[in-house]
Amino acid sequence: MKRRCAKIEYFWHIFFPNRCLFCEKPIAGDEVFCPHCEKEQPLLPAVCNRCLKPVGACTCTVPVFSVFRYEEGAETAVHAMKFTGDCVAAQKLAQLMAGRLFELFNFHFPFDRIVPVPMHKKDKKDRGFSQSEWLAKALSKQISVPCIADALKKVRRTKKQHTLSAQERMKNLTGAFAVKYPERIRGQRILLVDDVFTTGATAYETAGVLIRAGASSVTVIVAAKTTFTGNNGL
Repeated sequence: MKRRCAKIEYFWHIFFPNRCLFCEKPIAGDEVFCPHCEKEQPLLPAVCNRCLKPVGACTCTVPVFSVFRYEEGAETAVHAMKFTGDCVAAQKLAQLMAGRLFELFNFHFPFDRIVPVPMHKKDKKDRGFSQSEWLAKALSKQISVPCIADALKKVRRTKKQHTLSAQERMKNLTGAFAVKYPERIRGQRILLVDDVFTTGATAYETAGVLIRAGASSVTVIVAAKTTFTGNNGL
């Protein structure tokens, strides 16, 4: 049986070789980056995106942590996941998000549940998947914290955020989300998962909904953070 599995894995890597998350060059099966991208990846410091302080010094009501700056290879990886349905990219991004959490919390995760930022059901149907749900479920396996994929729902379709200013983004999302199962949120420490953080409008609106539903705390983790300069980002 082991020999048969080894043969299957061998031929799988021939026809579907593992590729660098950023530049898509073929790499060894257990790697995430090629040597060049490993060296040049746009990593952010392991601090809260809001106060720029490490975990022990952060006093933000909703701390936000990310792995990469949303540029170059990181942007390519997020786009591959989000717009072409590359689930392998989602798995690798979740692996790197888990690594950032290990770095931040040293394996003592202050979370009871993982919750993805939801899409409206019509948008999810049109796309065929939710990238935040992919990330949340993969991250759940990485750090052994249960995921409630349907804890939040988007009750109102909204304009695309990238067309709006920071103030317009907040207004656009006000009242767009609701907690589907309050009894599963009440008293829980929530890790909220999304792909990209720009102005924080989505993260803060959904975190507020969770807190009003009784969550004892909400921490946000995203794959990448943009530099907002007007109507840009996701």
